[in-house]
Amino acid sequence: MGVVRACALAAAAAALLLLPAPAGATIASSPLDTWQTNGRVNAILQIGGITYVGGKFTQISDHNGNARTVSNLAAFDASGNATSWAPLAGSTVKAIVPGPGGTIIVGGSFTKIDGKGRNHLAVINTDGTLVPKATWGGGAAGDVQALAVQGSRLYVGGTFTMVDGVARSFLAALALADGSLDSGWSGTVDGRVDGLEANGSRVVVGGFFLTVNGTAKASLAALDLASGALQTGYDLHPHPAVVAMAQGGDGSVYVGTRGNRLVALGPAGGTSWQQGLDGNVQAIALSDGEVIAGGHFDNLCDLGTNCTNPIVRHHLAGFAPGNGALDADWAPSVNSALGVFSLADTSAGLAVGGDFTRIGGADQAHLAWLATGSSVPVDSTPPTITTVPAAILEKAATINHGRVPMLVRWGATDPSGVCEYDVQRSVSGEPWTPVALKKPTSRSKQITPRPSAANIRYRVSATDCVGNTSGFTAGPAGLLSAVQDTSARISYTRAWNRVAAGQAYGNTVHVVGRSGATARFAFTGRQVAWVASRLPGRGVARVYLDGERVAKVNLHSGTKMHRRIVFAHAWPTSGEHRLSIVCAGSAGHPKVDVDAILTVR
Repeated sequence: MGVVRACALAAAAAALLLLPAPAGATIASSPLDTWQTNGRVNAILQIGGITYVGGKFTQISDHNGNARTVSNLAAFDASGNATSWAPLAGSTVKAIVPGPGGTIIVGGSFTKIDGKGRNHLAVINTDGTLVPKATWGGGAAGDVQALAVQGSRLYVGGTFTMVDGVARSFLAALALADGSLDSGWSGTVDGRVDGLEANGSRVVVGGFFLTVNGTAKASLAALDLASGALQTGYDLHPHPAVVAMAQGGDGSVYVGTRGNRLVALGPAGGTSWQQGLDGNVQAIALSDGEVIAGGHFDNLCDLGTNCTNPIVRHHLAGFAPGNGALDADWAPSVNSALGVFSLADTSAGLAVGGDFTRIGGADQAHLAWLATGSSVPVDSTPPTITTVPAAILEKAATINHGRVPMLVRWGATDPSGVCEYDVQRSVSGEPWTPVALKKPTSRSKQITPRPSAANIRYRVSATDCVGNTSGFTAGPAGLLSAVQDTSARISYTRAWNRVAAGQAYGNTVHVVGRSGATARFAFTGRQVAWVASRLPGRGVARVYLDGERVAKVNLHSGTKMHRRIVFAHAWPTSGEHRLSIVCAGSAGHPKVDVDAILTVR
């Protein structure tokens, strides 16, 4: 993505550092057409043009109906197509790093690979066969969450309590060549380790600990590669648990925390910059000159605030490594509450893994590649309006003071996500006026109009998260009418009685308790609703539209509720229709009533 331009959503971005405009983004917003998995991807690693992935999944598939059964491990070529490499891990895989002699080391919750005992660590050849334990025998008594390789050592972090049969809790160093415990490396922590990054000077450890080598130091620390001695620097303020980590080419370390922050630390361990979010940062990678963060978040937030000036980024965001400036041109929207759990820069592009089933506006489950390179265009396409705004009568709502509860809904889609809606209203052809929304991304608004002779119409425009704005799309005009129970337009058969009811919509209701008694109403419109009372003595009615039974409505309630919309139905367009309400004659409480009928045309 290179240099970053000022965000088009300037009001929300004022607190962030922003760089000048780029010539063009270099990471796509929409995914390539590749294979995918049927469950979460936790770890991604490319070796020699092959991308190895691990997680919790049992199948991989393409978009042409081809599928293969796997077990928590799979590999894909440079085009994202499945290879034959698919060792069977007995449980979740959480970490993958390069092993000795071109092999692959995996760590996780498993105790078997291909049915053979491998306690949370295993070394696998590129042909998918296991390296024998006699050659590489490392193992842990508990989950392995993180791995890092530097020189002749493999650093291991997790929740384990023993390594190779020796007491080692949460953190250990092994010989890369054979998996034997490095007893001379003495680094210790008192809690789970989720992140490890090593370079020629140190290994940086992140997790849920409070002490390192017996010294108070929470969440993040740097240890000597050879001895495990504590080094200076790498302090977090505050000290939230570290759940993700990545290293830059200059030795800078980027950490994601459970405290909803992305923190950059320079090569000497001092904090360079921080970004606040509204959810955990679970994965970090460097791709095409930017720091890419993935996680549970939906918004970037000003540090030290309760996200009072949010900038929408659904589970993925890009930042300048030097100062943390947000890339305002890149905002691929990822669905699901949990979002992204793994990221890696590969020859096919930025690989993204997690819990999602859609990314960048396309169906792509749990594993996706976003193309990189100077030829990738900036997203310049505005959102597509998918739901035109229209006011809909709300079932199970109460009419108060003559005002009818309705809900106006609208929606749009865009590979970069939708960051703002502009909704306007026009009454009987008068000029359009703005509609106030609770937040810029709201997709509905409750209204309480009175029935009148006015036609009300809404229109909506959407702006995506990189500043592209659509034109306005208008929904149908709506004329809300109320027909009281006393109207001659409603015909009653078989002994309905008009009863005074001070709490009714029009101060009266028509009541009947005889099975088969019917109220009929013919109208022209695209919506209809029946207003009635829900009382202890009320029973069941059957509802018919145009001669077809569409609902059974139970008016029986231990709590008295008057002026309730007990049934509502909508059609795509206006037309002539017939509504029939038939008393079912419920035993012990047979009565039903008609207070009013509402229509929208």
